[in-house]
Amino acid sequence: MRSSRRRRRGLLEEQGAQRLLGRARDLRPGRPEILVAFARLRTRQGDPDEAVALLTRATTVAPHDPSIALHLGHALLARGQRAVARRAFTRALTLRPSPELAAKLHAALASLDAAPR
Repeated sequence: MRSSRRRRRGLLEEQGAQRLLGRARDLRPGRPEILVAFARLRTRQGDPDEAVALLTRATTVAPHDPSIALHLGHALLARGQRAVARRAFTRALTLRPSPELAAKLHAALASLDAAPR
């Protein structure tokens, strides 16, 4: 019973997040941080295709933001596109990420190297 309540609460939270992000998108269309937030939600909802489309748009708006490339890499992995994800992670490292973000990128690349193909 607890797990069904947790799932229902999680679904309600996702729906609330989707509504808020929709309002934010309507007020500030094309903002990369809103596109990224929507993309992360879509990835969690099992729609990596939409996430990749949103992150690709965000990349055109903010081409030098390494965090967008990180999220794009994760969405590409969710689509099973390991080689393209590797390129996104590697590209993000060339964009002078913060030390914390660089560590996440190196971890993502290491997990690709360690995972069976």
